[in-house]
Amino acid sequence: MNDNKRRTVLIVDDQNLFVEGLSHLLKRFDNLDIIGTVDNGNDVISFVKKNSPDVILLDLNLPGKNGVEILEEIRAFDNEVIISILSMYADYSLSKKCKKIGANAYLTKDADLDELRKVIFEIGPNDFYHSKLIFEQNRVQSIKQDKFNKFALITSREKEIIRMLVKGLTSPEISEKLFISLATVQTHRKNIFNKLKVKKVSELIRLAYENNLS
Repeated sequence: MNDNKRRTVLIVDDQNLFVEGLSHLLKRFDNLDIIGTVDNGNDVISFVKKNSPDVILLDLNLPGKNGVEILEEIRAFDNEVIISILSMYADYSLSKKCKKIGANAYLTKDADLDELRKVIFEIGPNDFYHSKLIFEQNRVQSIKQDKFNKFALITSREKEIIRMLVKGLTSPEISEKLFISLATVQTHRKNIFNKLKVKKVSELIRLAYENNLS
């Protein structure tokens, strides 16, 4: 597998089987040299200063210094080397933390060859990339958070009306049961629809079931 830019790569991980598997995988790239593997966090900085790799694939959990400490120390003297966290944790918040410290990528250890190629050959010192799995996790979390935030705006009276709408009651029936005017019910309905960004009762019912308001 060819690429126009030749890259030297340092692998920092204490799991020997994983390192062997990753090394075998990276050998598919013609323009890549693995210049070393380090299995102890205390030995990374001296190796980097002596050998100046183009790319560092860095695990977070290491004996000695952990990956975050190593990342901070390297960024104190080198802003050009591409550093990709390679972790078993598909954690978006951890990915953001590493980005803030200076990582260029955050990949899970089950990343595919295309993602490795992108990190090693395509991204630059000012770029950041996180794995597809973490991107999808963040998308799902954002959807859930968005739904939570919407329902956080719903008042207890509005929740009561939502439950009645789910049961199939009409606005006049709700007015009669709650001893409030029809105009008040219509106002509540309008506010509910605006807060939850729905246009039809069927959409409201679906959201109610998803949020245990049935």
